[in-house]
Amino acid sequence: MVLNPLIAFFLLGGDHSSAINVCAKNLGDEQLALVICRLVEGHGGPLERHLITKYIYPSATDRGDYWLASLLEWEMGNCYQSFHRMLEFSVNTVAPESTIKSNSGSFLDPTVGFYCQMLATKNSTRNAVGEQNSAVLLRWATLMTVTALKRCGIP
Repeated sequence: MVLNPLIAFFLLGGDHSSAINVCAKNLGDEQLALVICRLVEGHGGPLERHLITKYIYPSATDRGDYWLASLLEWEMGNCYQSFHRMLEFSVNTVAPESTIKSNSGSFLDPTVGFYCQMLATKNSTRNAVGEQNSAVLLRWATLMTVTALKRCGIP
């Protein structure tokens, strides 16, 4: 991997915030920006929080990527919002056809269903959203996982 000279310039000069902004805003490489944040400050530092709230999270919600938005809410410590972001896809993608026939990304990738199952069984989620909402999420997660696995040819 070749690092962009401008990013390298800011990193060597100690201006980590500018390096991260160049990655996320100018290059559109949010993953590299996140890696730099974690290398510089560790997990959960102020630069990472700024990157997530200013660039990654808005980008995910604009694209309708509810899985990523939910994951980012969880990273920020917002368990309740994480739960609602994950369920948002079902509100916004409701169509006359069956949900099983949906082409939503949540029903195409089994890892999304596994993530939802993990989220629904965490005590912090249950405490934040309640037992009933966790049970609803677990049912959705099971449906997503089964549908995605079936589409992959795994019954």
